[in-house]
Amino acid sequence: MIQRQVPVPVSAMSESEPLKPQKLKEARLPLTQRLVTMIGLGVLALLVALPISDSAMLLNDFNYKFWSGDALPTFLIVALVVVLLVYVAVSGAIGANGIESYHSLVMLVSSFLTLLGVILVLTSICMFYSGERITGALMYNCKGSPETREVTQYYDHLLALRQTPACAKQFSIEMCHGYAAAAPAHYADYLKSLETNYRCSGFCYTASGAAAAPGAAAAPAVALVSKPVPSFLSKQQQESLAIKELTRMHRASALPPALFSQGVYKTSCDGAAARNLTFNALEISKVWWWMAIALIGLSGFAGFAEWAGGGKQ
Repeated sequence: MIQRQVPVPVSAMSESEPLKPQKLKEARLPLTQRLVTMIGLGVLALLVALPISDSAMLLNDFNYKFWSGDALPTFLIVALVVVLLVYVAVSGAIGANGIESYHSLVMLVSSFLTLLGVILVLTSICMFYSGERITGALMYNCKGSPETREVTQYYDHLLALRQTPACAKQFSIEMCHGYAAAAPAHYADYLKSLETNYRCSGFCYTASGAAAAPGAAAAPAVALVSKPVPSFLSKQQQESLAIKELTRMHRASALPPALFSQGVYKTSCDGAAARNLTFNALEISKVWWWMAIALIGLSGFAGFAEWAGGGKQ
């Protein structure tokens, strides 16, 4: 005999048992602890690859290390590696069930994006203002600034030795008697690296053309500028305009002799050092700054999206 189920009318239900609304089940994310660790570690490794490679490049740049040292790039490399290790530790503590809610996932992502952003903001600010101070000293107050005074002083000692008749015949000032006493090895090695890498001579050099390399005639200033000088100007006006352009470019119509070779160069070493810092340290600091802003903004957007989505449910 088949029994039929008869629906019970609502009026027949007991008043003590009101209808209970059914709750929506919270969606579970299929993210295990191992999957969270591997994906997160890969994404973080991609994010820190650029700052770490930039820091390694700065550590191999003799010009940057001479003026700013290696503390800041080393700190950034260590800090970013520590962030990776902390993420591995945090993701390992999630548990066997992994992440089961969007809220936990967003909190994990936002925390580490913000941490990376804060580290990059601090290092970029320190690097920018340090590099800006040094490049300003090299370009606008080379002889009088505290940052460049010692280098200029020791360069003048080496130049005086190089211009002696006995030393001028030698291929390099390193072969001259009194070279070790003219300047400490740290400064002499830096000046040698400048000449070797940038093909330059002179450091904060302001003497007249009479002190140029022996046997080398002073070239006209108009012939050294890259921009064409207007032909309708008089010869004196053309020469004055060319000298102003050479001063802006940190070049001179008669540079002093090279210290570590017999080469004749047309670019000053202080200008080359300033340009290197501008195109390396300052530009890298700007890249880190905008990368930090993007990471912090992405973290804030993820948190806002999670809050807005939670408010709709």
